[in-house]
Amino acid sequence: VFGFSRSISYQDKKKLPYTNAVIHEMQRTKYALLFGVPRQSTKDVKMRGYHIPKGTFIAPDLRSVLLDPEQWETPEKFNPNHFLDKDGKFVEREEFLAFGAGTRVC
Repeated sequence: VFGFSRSISYQDKKKLPYTNAVIHEMQRTKYALLFGVPRQSTKDVKMRGYHIPKGTFIAPDLRSVLLDPEQWETPEKFNPNHFLDKDGKFVEREEFLAFGAGTRVC
């Protein structure tokens, strides 16, 4: 794609959708963290019918999201197509939480 005249740079990312998909799929299947960074509730919260009291520590189970069969076509298999559309273009997926979620996510 680029020849030998130069090295690949960050600006080439959009020209390398399959490479980007492979990197994301590696991060999805070989998750860096089983649990996200623990957070503490700063106030009483009601979420999906559950009461979470102020001061409760919460550690998100990222593995359950990254391997959820309702979100991923083949959750237990390495499949870069999880991140490609029908035209082979890279697609960001909301379900991809390899490094956690929230305002302080990597």
